[in-house]
Amino acid sequence: MLRHCHILGWLSFGLLFGVGCVRNTAYGSAAVKVLLSKNAEGYDIRYLSGGATYDEQFSEGMLHGRFESPKSPSDSTAFRGSPAFQIQIKEKPSPPAIPGQSLGSGWQWIGSTKSGDERKGKVHFAIELSNSIVPLTVVVHTLLDGTPVFTRWLQIRNASDHPIALTGLAPWSGQLWGGGGRVVLGHSVVNNIEQWRAMEGWFGWTNLALGTNTFIEPHGLAYDDPYFVLRNDDNGEFCIGELAWGMSYFMEFALGDGVNFGIGPYTYNALRVIAPGETIATPAVHVGGFSWDFDSTVQAMQNHIRRSVLPVRDKARAYRIECLMPGDRQSIYGGDAWDETNIEKSMDVAAAAGCEVFIVDGPTWAEGYGNWVPKKKQFPNGLGPLRRYAHRKGMLFGLYAEPEGGRGDWSQTQAFKEHTDWFVLPGYLLNLENPEAAAYMEQQWTNI
Repeated sequence: MLRHCHILGWLSFGLLFGVGCVRNTAYGSAAVKVLLSKNAEGYDIRYLSGGATYDEQFSEGMLHGRFESPKSPSDSTAFRGSPAFQIQIKEKPSPPAIPGQSLGSGWQWIGSTKSGDERKGKVHFAIELSNSIVPLTVVVHTLLDGTPVFTRWLQIRNASDHPIALTGLAPWSGQLWGGGGRVVLGHSVVNNIEQWRAMEGWFGWTNLALGTNTFIEPHGLAYDDPYFVLRNDDNGEFCIGELAWGMSYFMEFALGDGVNFGIGPYTYNALRVIAPGETIATPAVHVGGFSWDFDSTVQAMQNHIRRSVLPVRDKARAYRIECLMPGDRQSIYGGDAWDETNIEKSMDVAAAAGCEVFIVDGPTWAEGYGNWVPKKKQFPNGLGPLRRYAHRKGMLFGLYAEPEGGRGDWSQTQAFKEHTDWFVLPGYLLNLENPEAAAYMEQQWTNI
């Protein structure tokens, strides 16, 4: 599955109790539970949350994964050969066209841990594996929160005495359905900059063909968040998934004797080099299996995001009515007329309309992209007077800026002239893996 992808990547996730079962441990309540059993070949794990079931088996040096279909459960051994995660690495530099070494197998079971409060509907289960081919250890994290959506991410540790480059990654993969079937993919159909400007967030359906179906967003700045909705037209079931990664990504769906999936970050050339002794965390993947209608499936993901992804908000500041000016619309005050006096007039109107937050869009207030300082002609007193005026009108005040780069022409900025090596071109995107570039971006935010 990972033969297509060379990965960059980080910002800072049948019931087989038959033969030889000697031990069974249950964690959690009826709604949230993890069942772990030892068998003759390894271990079986069943995850239950919100009515959804996900099974894994560790055997033959691999962690296999499969979602259990309520309407058409597959044979208990059908998902062997469906790795629950996929990793490619390189121990020595080579051209990007040469794929890395796949580590789908060769794993040894080290142990498992469980934490959380089952009575409150949350369980965190972790499996530690060590690779017998390359000195890497992986901790496979799974979070259950009472919804039918599971969260999965990996921690990868380089246990060697030399750097190891990560060249391919699917934090979660495996089988969604067993058997054949007609499956349709719902996803963002925008795949180029011309479409994006008019169709951001556009949703559409694509029929999956037999074999491997690969979808890649390679542009760096993703036009939509990485998500999928699969509809099985044979049994009426849906499955939904999202990748917690805002940059380039890939999705693959193999349709044949069942449906297998994989999703992860993507890039053409760059590698994430893991230093000796270093541990990194992958982006999380959120996937749920359902037997409901489309609307209920989407709402289940929204409930999961509210419960387990979004940070707890200050009630005094949450859900406020916002006015963004001029935004993506033509303001009545164009050019030099978008100044302190006329912005205050706009604030008067926004406050009278009941707005609670007033945001001045960028770079309309700034000298330009990469030069995030107030325009001297329009704002001779800086932006402090605008902030104070908004507060007098009972509104919070905010600014929109993009100090991370990615849009606009930065070629004449001091940062680009003095530190061209900080930028990924084209697009003037700051390479935040460079500590100096990251410090510069943070300093820009502080100065604003």
